[in-house]
Amino acid sequence: MIKVIGSSSAGNAVLYDKGKIMIDCGLPFKTVQPHLDKVKLVLLTHIHGDHFAPSTIATICALYPKITWMVPNYMEKEFLALKKPHTRVVITKTSKEYVAGPYLIKLLPLFHDVPNVGYSIIINNGYKIVHATDTNMIRHLQDVKGYDLYAIECNYDENIIYDKIKGSLYDESYTYEIVSRENHLSFQKTISWFKEVRKEDSILYPLHVSHSYDDELVKVIMNRLLKPDHDIKE
Repeated sequence: MIKVIGSSSAGNAVLYDKGKIMIDCGLPFKTVQPHLDKVKLVLLTHIHGDHFAPSTIATICALYPKITWMVPNYMEKEFLALKKPHTRVVITKTSKEYVAGPYLIKLLPLFHDVPNVGYSIIINNGYKIVHATDTNMIRHLQDVKGYDLYAIECNYDENIIYDKIKGSLYDESYTYEIVSRENHLSFQKTISWFKEVRKEDSILYPLHVSHSYDDELVKVIMNRLLKPDHDIKE
């Protein structure tokens, strides 16, 4: 149900429902191009370059006119400067619901250093997805209980990041981790919330993990925080 093309500060684009939905477009065109023939709908979240790549978006608008773009109203000016006359665009508002083909889509308010949203996607076969990255809060999202797939930011481990910040204070060096704590979710915050809203067979898929965490470390952290209650997706 989910395929991650990219999910990090280097660039973001995530596919759902066999590649028919893409959330964000913050990668080079050549990276996303192999997937675009299947994409029917692109949902944008915020203006940061790792989620919104102007040259890529302009190229897709020119070459793939059948794709529909759902664009939050706070990004309207930037997107309309890139679109072509034939581009299909729906300007959306936070907390509102929209029907797009077989999907019921709701924009979820998130809290970042620029306006940002996540998405609730309900497919007409009953499958429910929530996608949320680049936020320092998640507990306010309580109307997405019992979903099937939670694709949520797990940017850092609170214990690891504390040690890195403490070390930087001793040698007076700047550390990116300070900014991460202000603008992103930890594994601990996400998993604590997930345990409250999940159903028995819900899947948690970690997104936007720090580049310093390899796959094995992510698995160790998630197993430690989830077990014995829940197994992570392999």
